[in-house]
Amino acid sequence: WALDRLIDTLNMGRQDDAAASSAAVEMRRRGQKQGDRWMEFNATRKLAVTLAHRGRFDEALALFGTQSDWIEANLHEWNVHVWMCDNTYVLDMADQLEGAIAGYRRAEVLARQHQNWWVVYVALRNVALTSAWTGRLDQAVATSDEAVHFSGRLGDALVERNPRDSGRRAALLRSAGRLGEALTLLQDACAVLKHGGSDYWLAFCADQMALLHVELGQPGRARDLLGQDVHSLPPE
Repeated sequence: WALDRLIDTLNMGRQDDAAASSAAVEMRRRGQKQGDRWMEFNATRKLAVTLAHRGRFDEALALFGTQSDWIEANLHEWNVHVWMCDNTYVLDMADQLEGAIAGYRRAEVLARQHQNWWVVYVALRNVALTSAWTGRLDQAVATSDEAVHFSGRLGDALVERNPRDSGRRAALLRSAGRLGEALTLLQDACAVLKHGGSDYWLAFCADQMALLHVELGQPGRARDLLGQDVHSLPPE
């Protein structure tokens, strides 16, 4: 359990991709040694994501491919729906964007069938982000709005509590001209991240805030943000 949480923390924070890979390799080794198929499955999924974060997309996708029989036999399981989103996330990072959108939609449909609302939200969120990369801004914003509306099933203010999601949604809204909403999301995200959050996502939100201030006709505030010291960060 400790390894599982450690890998998730490192993957989400993007502060030490090599350490995340090492932890995933160890978790996978333990799962194989103990004959714990679910531990091995989850470790394989997490290891593939860590490899993708390091730019090793072919290796990551090959790892996902080793689990295909297990996937088809367990389509009702929550972890399998997460696997589908993570596999598609690697396609996304590898610039296979149309395949990624189709993969997220498949994960969404399957998760809806089994009332796995968290994965439905994640799939919708990611469709929105990937659609923006393909130049379909109207579709991206509409899907992001749908994801936010849907997130009410998971508790109050889900997006606002998650600074990564807040920052990325704010970037979409800024591009769509919804500057007031974007500003609120970024202010809230930065407030959370400044108190023990990820340096990577704090830098992302600060950059988005600077771009927003330019569009608001406040170049001085933008320069102040861009002039701040930023920790050494891995590429996204």
